[in-house]
Amino acid sequence: VAIDRREPVEGRALAERALAGGGLGAALGADLALAQALVADGAAEEAAAVLDQAAGGPSWRSVAAQGSVAVLAGRIAGDLEQVQRGIALLRAGTSPVELVDGLIALGHELLRLAKRAPARDAFREALGLADALGTKGQASIAIDGLRLAGGRPRRHALVGVASLTAGADADPNAI
Repeated sequence: VAIDRREPVEGRALAERALAGGGLGAALGADLALAQALVADGAAEEAAAVLDQAAGGPSWRSVAAQGSVAVLAGRIAGDLEQVQRGIALLRAGTSPVELVDGLIALGHELLRLAKRAPARDAFREALGLADALGTKGQASIAIDGLRLAGGRPRRHALVGVASLTAGADADPNAI
């Protein structure tokens, strides 16, 4: 399947700009971004073709990249086992941010299959990792997914000065 990458879609334009920067990392990010944009536009077949074209290139050698591709391709195909294989690769890789994205995708795939309890587990794990990494955007997405799955996000544990009550904060020698 030939891909016309000149079509004016915002996600595609961003991917093209990333490709123009050169380098394997740029190509990897651009191919994933392009495939994600195509999925968001409802063009799953085109996204699969982009991944197929890119899969033979040297930019796909890292474990994290292979995991990300497997997760996205699994979501496109509606193949839970492929998504789970991608998560296994991401767990073996060195990119916890990509693992969070993969766990969020797994949660959404499980929701699509009406498997709410396992979806909640995936979203909770993603939320825990996102909080640990300090990636607030990912944490917000994981919280939204957790709520969609019927779960409730845990309360954040307050530590340090934030854990003190108003009275204790006002006079630390009062105790």
